[in-house]
Amino acid sequence: MASISVSNLTNKTCTVKLTSLDTAWGGGSRTVKYYFKTGSYPTESSYSKKVSGSTIYGAPSSGGSASVSGLSANTKYYCRCYVYNGSTLLATIQTTFTTKKTVSVSSFSVTQTATGTKKATVSFSGSNLSGGYYYIWVSGWCKAEGTLSSNSKTVTISFDYFQEYEVELEVENYGQTIYKYKTVDIEDIDLTPTSLSTTRIDGGFEFSWSGAYDAEYFKVRLTRNYDSVTQTKTVYSKYAEFTGLQYGVAYTVEVRAYYSSSNYGSYEFGYTCTTAPAQPEFTATSKNGVITVSYNLADTSNVTYVYINLYDSTNTTALQTKTLSAASGSVSFAKVSDGKYYIRAQSVFVYSGSYLYCVDDYGSRYTLTKSITVSSKPASFSWTYSKSSGSAFNLKATEWNSFTSKINEFREWKTLSDYSFTTAVKGNTFTAAMFNQAVNAINAMYSNNPLSTVSKGSTVTAYLLNNIVSVLNNVPE
Repeated sequence: MASISVSNLTNKTCTVKLTSLDTAWGGGSRTVKYYFKTGSYPTESSYSKKVSGSTIYGAPSSGGSASVSGLSANTKYYCRCYVYNGSTLLATIQTTFTTKKTVSVSSFSVTQTATGTKKATVSFSGSNLSGGYYYIWVSGWCKAEGTLSSNSKTVTISFDYFQEYEVELEVENYGQTIYKYKTVDIEDIDLTPTSLSTTRIDGGFEFSWSGAYDAEYFKVRLTRNYDSVTQTKTVYSKYAEFTGLQYGVAYTVEVRAYYSSSNYGSYEFGYTCTTAPAQPEFTATSKNGVITVSYNLADTSNVTYVYINLYDSTNTTALQTKTLSAASGSVSFAKVSDGKYYIRAQSVFVYSGSYLYCVDDYGSRYTLTKSITVSSKPASFSWTYSKSSGSAFNLKATEWNSFTSKINEFREWKTLSDYSFTTAVKGNTFTAAMFNQAVNAINAMYSNNPLSTVSKGSTVTAYLLNNIVSVLNNVPE
């Protein structure tokens, strides 16, 4: 029995033809007409669409095909075919079919994932895409394809170069094929920091770098190696400073460049650097040509040695060096000649065969330097007017005051404080107490008190005056 086959069905078109033709129709030519209607079968006088099929000649098994267009999508149609031999109706054949849904792509975008990356995000959406298949083409190469499980899709594709590309989207479903095109410019930017420079400062680091010319800002991450404690700073120049770190401890530094909060490079460098040891403090004193230095380390973390150096008056030539391992203490330098000297104190951390010295706040190798002066022994004193035994002499007030000043010069040389003398006044009595002040001030510079005091009413002889001068002039170093 003859029937109608429907093929090439889409949302608006299809092909119809007769199959299993009835051989009883005989030979000759037969005309074929198809009528279409929704809701019920059509008639030759009641239909919504009509097409003529190809004329059937002879007795084929199929024929009378016709192409139908202009149908409504996703709609059930009733189809009836009338076959005539001349004016004689040979047969009426009918069937039903439903057109497919309309496939559409309403949104299609191609966006570089981040400036400076060779990738783009392709997004599209539309109607009746689910169940279909998609292709994304770039320069004749299929970059992505797959079955659609919904009416939208987002994929990331890669490119070979920084340049402009045309991206083609092809979507197939319900016998329909949709093509869309977009142009995308894959732009290059520099988000790679290079040439990291590390400067140790007291209790921290200064970092600087170059490169990453398109960066708006940077994040610098510093991780303490032994426990992975991390601190991060955001900076808007190619410089970062970290302070308040542990002394003599290893840290790892990394730098990441940002074009925006969502567009950034990877953390670069990953270099390990070790903070310098703490700076020592010290005081220096001089006595009898021997310089004594007392030092202290407020933080002894990873300090291997403390160097105390004695430098000459130009602060360029090292005369003596003391190497110490205690956190605090004192050390003396052998007797030196009179003059000006410089004392330097440095802490050092020795690790893996390297010597790491303390540094100052500006990154220079830190050397706490102080000057000290070893005074020369004062010149000998002599009376302005001679004092001879058996002869009359005068002791002027100005002479005595000069003598007491000279005593204090000697006391300063011996690093003793100045003695407070009673000032002699012209016309006043020279007293035993004034003489004894000089005796006591001079004896303090000896270990055996070579001078004796006098009593009130005693006579001050030339011998006493000359002897006290001699004892002063011979104060030992």
